[in-house]
Amino acid sequence: MFMEVEFWKAWLHPWLAVSAFFPLCQMIHALEKEKKGWGDQLQSPLSLIGSTMFWGLVMGMLLSCLTTFFLFDIGFDEVILVWVSALFFACFGFRFLCFSHAIGGIGLIHLGVNQVEILRQWLDSYSSGKVLLNLSLIDWLWIVVLFHLCEWLLIRINGLAGRQIITVTHQSGHEVNGYLLNRIWPLPCVIFTAAGWIPVPLIAGFSSINLSKPIHQQKRFSSTYSLFHAGLLAIALWAVSIWPISLWFASLWALSGHELLFRYQKWKERQLQPFFTSDERGLKVLEVLPHSPAAQMGIRPGFILQEANDISINTIQDLERVTGCSAHCKLKLLDRQFDHHFVQKVVYEDDPKHLGIVGAIACHEVAATKEEDLDLAQKKG
Repeated sequence: MFMEVEFWKAWLHPWLAVSAFFPLCQMIHALEKEKKGWGDQLQSPLSLIGSTMFWGLVMGMLLSCLTTFFLFDIGFDEVILVWVSALFFACFGFRFLCFSHAIGGIGLIHLGVNQVEILRQWLDSYSSGKVLLNLSLIDWLWIVVLFHLCEWLLIRINGLAGRQIITVTHQSGHEVNGYLLNRIWPLPCVIFTAAGWIPVPLIAGFSSINLSKPIHQQKRFSSTYSLFHAGLLAIALWAVSIWPISLWFASLWALSGHELLFRYQKWKERQLQPFFTSDERGLKVLEVLPHSPAAQMGIRPGFILQEANDISINTIQDLERVTGCSAHCKLKLLDRQFDHHFVQKVVYEDDPKHLGIVGAIACHEVAATKEEDLDLAQKKG
């Protein structure tokens, strides 16, 4: 009964609210960027923020339950030290806010200074230095393993929320569209230690660039990378009892594993055939603005707009030319299963000419053909 009371007291600690600050800042930044780029927000701010906070809290509770199978020897001073490390990494961008970076970085410093007698004596004269010297590194690295298991679930459940459309230069030299998944979640949790339950606000996150596959496949790949990160770290920690030097590898992997996987994926995506381009089949729909005419007609991301009023559509400019001089539009579409659909709507004066469709860049061959057609029309004119 005593442990239950202490458990709920720890959950009421205001320190846990700190974990929500940076995810909130990231979402506000992403939403403002969307509005600036597309003239409107592609996602409901309330839905995005609500789902992020809800699933972060659920996974924080799950992580708290998982820690009961361990008896961690960490103190509140160490939590503060890890947060200082996290704030340092936050200077490099939101994607570095995952606490794996913070714990891996502080772990390497801990291992390094303990190898140098002069530094060890100097740090031992300061209270904060003693915290670094006596850091329960193995315990913290096991916490990284556990919260990466939670991160794996978060990506599976909530990884597509907050996705951003990007334009990059492909290996071929042409610009193509893709998606950036760049998410961080608050993981407020309480951890069972020898001294009782202590509040530990954590942040989990991942980044993933996709140019070559449907976004649901990207989500699955990203979650698998997170699981791989946790598995390799767990193996390294298991090996510490046999080869103590494995602790160095575990700390280095905690620090750099996320970034190495992100860089590898980014390089690999540039080599593959781009998926998010409009081709001879029509205009590929990347996103649909909420409450727009396209949304009202049931158009979804992944659809291909082939014709508008019996005129072939390959670019967003083609669509705007048709709707700009018509009071009514009839659209021919291919859905994600490549089934044909026909939808129609009256075009009102205040409707956007693009109908709320965010379309993909035309592939090089289509763009070249459009340019030739335009030159020919100008010569005839």
